[in-house]
Amino acid sequence: MRIQGAPSTAPSPIFELAADGLTAIPGGTGNFIAFPSASSLSDGLVAFVGNGAGGQQGLYTRAVGAPPQEPPLRIVDTATAIPAGSGNFIAFPSAPSLSGRRVAFVGSGSGRQQGVYARALAGLSNRVLLAPPQETLLVIADTSTTIPGGSGNFIAFPGAPSLHGERVAFVGSGSNGQQGLYTRALTALPQGPPLRIADTATAIPGGSGNFTGIGDVAFNEAGLVFLGTGSGGQAGIYNMRGGQLLKVIALGESIQSKTITGLNFSRDGLDAGGAVAFQATFRDGSQGVYALDVVPQPSELRITDVSFFGNELRLSFPSSSGRSYAIESRADLSAGQWSEVPGTTTISNGAAIELTVPIALAQPQQFYRVKQLP
Repeated sequence: MRIQGAPSTAPSPIFELAADGLTAIPGGTGNFIAFPSASSLSDGLVAFVGNGAGGQQGLYTRAVGAPPQEPPLRIVDTATAIPAGSGNFIAFPSAPSLSGRRVAFVGSGSGRQQGVYARALAGLSNRVLLAPPQETLLVIADTSTTIPGGSGNFIAFPGAPSLHGERVAFVGSGSNGQQGLYTRALTALPQGPPLRIADTATAIPGGSGNFTGIGDVAFNEAGLVFLGTGSGGQAGIYNMRGGQLLKVIALGESIQSKTITGLNFSRDGLDAGGAVAFQATFRDGSQGVYALDVVPQPSELRITDVSFFGNELRLSFPSSSGRSYAIESRADLSAGQWSEVPGTTTISNGAAIELTVPIALAQPQQFYRVKQLP
């Protein structure tokens, strides 16, 4: 017996306004006249770039579901001084990235100044955004930052940054065609430099030669995925997870017997479970949108990079998302026991981890290892 219920009608969507052309510019003059880039949403907050008359531009935030009379709050605008720079910001050329109560963005100033910055936001109370604290803007990287593994300083930061928890991923460019993907931990500021993920000196996994450019980047607890290009029209989507750089898919490969001739990927193309979503164009002119689960090959747990900063030592190693790690040390490999270095316990988000430990200056030698915790 088949029971057929009465047809149901889907409820109408409820649109909640963050800002429009009737919204007054917080701390500015008049109303917004344009919203030039995508917004970012996280944990009940939306962040967006808004323009006003007379060259006004800024980055603003508003709580989802806030009362209509509750205005957006200004995060930073063209009246904000550039930290460690000269003058005020003059533009915010790409979309912001929210993660929890932090926001990352690219800001530009006069004289070709540009950088990636982060700021803490306020909390919510009954869906009303509390006034933001006067926290200092954090400089993730700017045109005075040395390019890790490259030559000279960064000169530009194309594309939007991607913020996850306490770490920012961004694309940076340098002179003579240098470009790369880098991350930096907010907790490492200002001592630790950015960590290089891939750049124009990195061999293309499954391809020919090195990368020539980096496109959109997605970053969350599942790992770090980006669109990369190479010489001869090469392009593909690549995944950095557990300290390994792997190819997800590239031009020239096939899906259902159709050859891929174009790929599109966005910063929202990676979910928390590790699935990658992308758009493909095929040789026959057809297109499709696909999702692919990416399972990395197991990697050896070991310290892969060591560098010195004054009386501190920075150690980097691959990791697996959701697992906990700690650094252990001992003064003699033939005697004594390994002991955990205080303050080095951390939970992985899937990317390579970098930890800073003090150097035991009173010891003639010291050995370190990384341990995965149960």
